[in-house]
Amino acid sequence: PNISQISGTAAKLGRPSSYHHCTLLVNVNKSRLSQSLHHHAKGIISNATASTPAPTLNLQEVCPEVSMDRLIKSLGYEYLRTKAITMEDGGEGQIAKQRGFQTINPTDDWFPGLAKIQSEYQSWEWRYGSTPKFTISQSFDIPDEHGAPGQLVISLEIVKGLIESVCFKIPPALVNDEHFLQDAELLCSVQGRKFTETALDDLKEALTSRGQTYLGTSLDRLVTNV
Repeated sequence: PNISQISGTAAKLGRPSSYHHCTLLVNVNKSRLSQSLHHHAKGIISNATASTPAPTLNLQEVCPEVSMDRLIKSLGYEYLRTKAITMEDGGEGQIAKQRGFQTINPTDDWFPGLAKIQSEYQSWEWRYGSTPKFTISQSFDIPDEHGAPGQLVISLEIVKGLIESVCFKIPPALVNDEHFLQDAELLCSVQGRKFTETALDDLKEALTSRGQTYLGTSLDRLVTNV
């Protein structure tokens, strides 16, 4: 069937708690939305649940009278009239019990412990530390001047947002090459670091300062592609 999505959802289920969020498309720039959601990186292997692209539709395309303010008010009234435990429609009687919308002040003074929760959700561990394990690989042609025709393959295995291991597939001619082995040893020094542009940029700078080109050019492309 030709069905378009007006919303997107995401959930995280844990032992002591669960999290869920939902988005509604009111009048979004769908071209920019598509670009921001497009997966540009290549060579990534992961067991994470893959998202399935689907046609999208703005609510205003169906009903031009829809606005953010009216939508927020409508959703708010649905919460007011719905019983929290049974999820039954309590109608006007339930709305009256709720005494309308209540303005709150989301601070630690009103809600002790809120600042700690906010800090946790803004932390690197929360945003990236639970990322499913994945491997990113890039292949590079070795320049002819190095006398080792073939391809160099660099693979980084990322576990919980950290660089767990660095692996190479190299032409036989480079197996005992001293300069290459020194570069490879330097590349392996990123093991245990957070998988960030900073880590890769620091490594690229270190390789460049050594004046070697086996991995310097390759790493430059690796950083760019990631």
